[in-house]
Amino acid sequence: MVGSITHFLHPQHQLLISKDGTNYACNMCDVVSSGRRYHCDTCDFDLHECCANYPETLDSFFAHPWHTLYITADSEGERYCDLCVDRVQGFYYSCILCGFDMHLHCSLLSQTVKTEFHPAHPLILVPSGPDKDCVACGESKGIWSYTCGLCAVKLHVKCFIESKVGSNGQKRHHHRLEKFMGELGKAFLDGAAEGISSALS
Repeated sequence: MVGSITHFLHPQHQLLISKDGTNYACNMCDVVSSGRRYHCDTCDFDLHECCANYPETLDSFFAHPWHTLYITADSEGERYCDLCVDRVQGFYYSCILCGFDMHLHCSLLSQTVKTEFHPAHPLILVPSGPDKDCVACGESKGIWSYTCGLCAVKLHVKCFIESKVGSNGQKRHHHRLEKFMGELGKAFLDGAAEGISSALS
């Protein structure tokens, strides 16, 4: 963690490391945390280390390779992540042309994962219809799912994330979500697909 950064969400001041241990809400993801973060005293602006590492744009993302995705907070009405189908709040990635929306942390998901729900084979994240029930929740919903083509097993993205960190909506799981995001972020920044899969397994 470097001592100071200039970030595109807050270009008017440098953000410095703060280690005071007080609770804060990250200005990018809205998750409440404590401990080290990047902070602007003048504006009371805070960023998780992992959130500070998200690129402003994503090109050729595997789930939407046709157009560039931009970080935005411009949300008219309710919008939902196309990968996990949860509501997006705060900043998120969006395609201006297609309306594809995605949580920041969902951009770090690996296209292939191993999971206890189907240990026999890796699961691949692909578009999926509602014809198969999720192996975790038993429901048929969602646009994208982790799927085993050999065994016709389907696992919702949301169910996969919650198997790692619990329900995002419960306050006690926020620190686990931050840790999960941090592990994914480190692997992502190292440019190692195997590292991302390892963080998820």
